[in-house]
Amino acid sequence: MIVVIFLWDSGRVKRLQPVTMQLYCRLEVVVHDPEAVTSLAAQQLREANIDWSEEEDNVETAVDELKADLCQSLAGVMDPLRLVDGVPGVEARGGLIWAEIGEAHRRFRAGDGDGAAQRIALLGDLFEELRVVQGGVGQPPGAADPVRRRRC
Repeated sequence: MIVVIFLWDSGRVKRLQPVTMQLYCRLEVVVHDPEAVTSLAAQQLREANIDWSEEEDNVETAVDELKADLCQSLAGVMDPLRLVDGVPGVEARGGLIWAEIGEAHRRFRAGDGDGAAQRIALLGDLFEELRVVQGGVGQPPGAADPVRRRRC
């Protein structure tokens, strides 16, 4: 949900200063070919401009780990910065993507009868959890499934 508020003046919309907004999205996907996903992630990792001398492992070890983890591979090939491609007047500056196996977390399920206020409160809790784990790889508090993140 995106809410934009404009100032109204005599039938004309005033131009405001740029507004920083957060765009939240849940996308359910079905992976029919896990090997194709992990192979693409491995290929992109090999082609990335990474100075492996400054990393804990080497490219082949990292590729092997990536190919063994579908969640990390899927999150790694997604590009949140392209989400707003073609939208005039909008610039993507960064994003956070993670993948989980299984059903959507309860915070991402709408229409469960608990009302808009409850959903807003749950989203507030989620945003706080994301802020806490934003800098690292792991599990957000309360998550049951392994989570992999990619920051841009």
